[in-house]
Amino acid sequence: MIASDQGPILEIKGLRKNYGSTVALREVNLTARRGELIVILGRSGAGKSTLMRCINRLVTPTDGEIRFNGVPVSGDKKVLRAYRRKIGMIFQHFNLVRRLPVLENVLTGMLGYKPTLPSIFKVFSRDEKLRAIECLERVDMAHKAFQRADTLSGGEQQRVGIARALNQNPDLLLADEPVASLDPTIARTVLGYIKQINEEMGITVLLNIHQVNYAREIGHRIVGLADGVITFDGDISNLTDDVLNRIYGGKPEDTYDV
Repeated sequence: MIASDQGPILEIKGLRKNYGSTVALREVNLTARRGELIVILGRSGAGKSTLMRCINRLVTPTDGEIRFNGVPVSGDKKVLRAYRRKIGMIFQHFNLVRRLPVLENVLTGMLGYKPTLPSIFKVFSRDEKLRAIECLERVDMAHKAFQRADTLSGGEQQRVGIARALNQNPDLLLADEPVASLDPTIARTVLGYIKQINEEMGITVLLNIHQVNYAREIGHRIVGLADGVITFDGDISNLTDDVLNRIYGGKPEDTYDV
C-alpha cells in the first residue's frame, strides 16, 4: 500500500520503558503514515513486543509521548477506551477462547463498541454477525464459522485472530510475531493475508518479526530494533549486511532466516 500524504496516523517521540533496572526501550522515535506496512525486525528480546504493548497501552511507558491521529494518548480511561477501539491486535499465541465457536471469537472484536450490558452478555445483532462473517471471508475461514476454535490448526487459529482484529474496524493493526509458531508454508500464507489487508483496505500495519527472509518478502519499510534502540529505519533495498549486523549483533548468516 502506498502511504497517504494526509499526515501520520502514529507518532512516537522519546519513548522509554523500564522494567525495574532493565531498560527495554530507550529514546524510540517512530512515525507511521496512513496505509503503511512497517516491518519491525530484530532478535527475540530486542524490545519489539514491548514497543507494541506501549503503543496499545497494555503497559504504560516510562517516558515519551505517543500520538494517534494527532491526539496524545493519555491514561484517562475514556480516552484509552476510544483509542483501543481503533487498534487491532494480532497475537503470537492467537489468544482465542478455545471452547467457543470461531464466529463468537470474531464477534468479541466488537465488544469495545457495545454498551456495558450487551457486552457482558455478548448480545450481537444480525448485522454484527454478518460483519463478522465478512471478516472471516477475508481470511478464507467463513466455512468454519461454527466450528470450535480448539479444533483448528495453528494457522487457522491465527487467521481467526486476524478476522477478530479486523472486526474492530481498526485504523491501525499491530501484529506481534504472528507467525513465530507456524511452519514456513503456513507462515507465508498468514503474512500474505496481512499484506492483502494492508493493500486492499488501506489499514496501517506494524508487523513484528525476527526472520529476515519474511521481512524481505513482505516489507518495503523496515525498522530495525536492537537492545531497545532503533538502529535502522528505511527501505528494504537498503537492508544491507552491515545494517543486519547492527540489528542482530552478528553476521547476517546468523540471523533468524528459515
